[in-house]
Amino acid sequence: MQVSQPWSEWTRPRARTRTGSIGVRGSVPYLVDGLAAALATQTWFRAGTFIATGDVAPFFRTNLSAELSSSWGHSLSGGGSASFQSVARWPELLVLRAADVLGASAPTAQRWFFTFIATAAAMAGVWFASAFAGSALARTAAGVIAVFNPFVLQHLPNPLTLWSIAMMGAAGGLIVRAARGHDPAPMWIAGLSLFGAYLAVNPPLLAMVLVWTAGLAVSASLFVGRGASGRACRYLLRAGPVVVLVNLWWVLPFAFTLRSQGTGYVVQAQTNVVAWSWTQLRLSPANVASLDGHWGWSFPEYFPYAGAVDRSIWSPLRFGLPALAFAAPGLASRDRRRPAAVFAALAVILLFLSKGLHSPLSGVNLSLYRHVPGMWLLREPLSKLGPMLVMVYAALIAIALDGVRDLARRAGAASRLILRATVAVMAVGAVGFAYPMWTGQVIPDQRPVLPSAHVQVPEGWLRLAQTLDDEPVGGKALVLPLDDFYQVPTTWGYYGVDQIPRSLLTRPTIQFLPGSYYGEMPAFASLVRGVQTALLNGDRAAVPPLLRSLGVSFVIVRRDLDATFPGRRFVPPDALTTTLRGSAGIQPQGSYGVADLFAVDP
Repeated sequence: MQVSQPWSEWTRPRARTRTGSIGVRGSVPYLVDGLAAALATQTWFRAGTFIATGDVAPFFRTNLSAELSSSWGHSLSGGGSASFQSVARWPELLVLRAADVLGASAPTAQRWFFTFIATAAAMAGVWFASAFAGSALARTAAGVIAVFNPFVLQHLPNPLTLWSIAMMGAAGGLIVRAARGHDPAPMWIAGLSLFGAYLAVNPPLLAMVLVWTAGLAVSASLFVGRGASGRACRYLLRAGPVVVLVNLWWVLPFAFTLRSQGTGYVVQAQTNVVAWSWTQLRLSPANVASLDGHWGWSFPEYFPYAGAVDRSIWSPLRFGLPALAFAAPGLASRDRRRPAAVFAALAVILLFLSKGLHSPLSGVNLSLYRHVPGMWLLREPLSKLGPMLVMVYAALIAIALDGVRDLARRAGAASRLILRATVAVMAVGAVGFAYPMWTGQVIPDQRPVLPSAHVQVPEGWLRLAQTLDDEPVGGKALVLPLDDFYQVPTTWGYYGVDQIPRSLLTRPTIQFLPGSYYGEMPAFASLVRGVQTALLNGDRAAVPPLLRSLGVSFVIVRRDLDATFPGRRFVPPDALTTTLRGSAGIQPQGSYGVADLFAVDP
């Protein structure tokens, strides 16, 4: 009979070991979970198309690639801006560059990118759980749960969700090992920190990863034992200078971005939590506990499969996830009860914060929002704290499964069968709710009102972009009509963030995205709106000077915005082109179906 490792032995400081030394048997959970995540990801894609909907645009990043080596560019607006987006999205650019070298298409590059993220998240779940559980089954279950759960299901195809889970799992595993005295090399945490640049696209998620990492280090003595916090914090302090040094290249543009002065644009994100409380309508304690709290779940245009999932057997079984997690302190073997109890208490705190302004005790949460600095970052609390909950649940369930293994060895035949059957149902139910991630339904083709989430960009946009990129004339491109919201409906079957044509062009491009994180400086925005107003009023004399004052050499008048979409209003393109054609110094360059192109004489 295998004897559980005593608590004193588990927490005893160890001699320095190679962090990456896992062994052949230890590698099995990583391989199984990584392969499962990679294979499931393939069901999300359709040949020759992008996954593109909501905040996920077609996977073109030509504009960012052109400015990657510059500290000052125009990626966010033609008014000039610190090139934070370019450096932050370096993982996307790296995958796209690799695809280009290998002769693969941009949709294929996106497939590779999502496969990498899902695989990394699964392996990070195994890595973190391995610090608390010894059996291969327990660690494998943790890796599966890290990816296939209601929280990830409801936030796909946003890649930042899985990205944050992968970073938390990897960082958490390093911190716990440092706390136990394994003394991993500081370069491990420094190398991991480079991937934080991509999370900085959504600053609250980056903040949550930092809070998670620092919080585990400070509280390590609670779940590891005396002296653990000191060892973990010393590890972070030793790694600190290297972390800062290797990340300056993206931290400085990021700091300029948040400062919003002299960068050519402003941060316009809504920070009023009460004004954003509509996103918290489904954050009941039950939904939060089962990680099933996304505000859009009730809308079939966003989740057309939600009704089928809720009517299936998996709907009640989704509570197997929190049930098995909170059973961990009772099921855990003696040497794991302490971390199980601490993580269960942490889960309770996270659940309370994640419910936001939803009852009960909504007044307490409101007081926290009003008086605790930085709490506005949790305006959609579960979307930001969810990755932490996923990792805590994964660790707790791994501990619980290890404990069940030990209990089953001591139980009689009948009790052993009941115990294993009960736990199996709870474990399968924990991931079964997310079955659309296994079948590909998570990226739907048939939706009420909205088009398919699999998108093919019209050839006209590619030809227009190639024409402009080949032009020897410098200057900016102005995209009209101006959007009424940062997500737009198009006539070619796409509804989402409006990155076309800006993402296709290497030249600075003026294209407003109202309602997004970043907006233009007021004076610059007023000047651009003045151009559209002059065109609508037929003021041919005013248009050329306004365009030249903006540094515009080309005007793109779009014809692919769907003006018939309910609730949306766009300026008719003919009203713009009529004035452009009659203005001195403005020459038509061609029509590409999706848009007309005009050149402005210098």
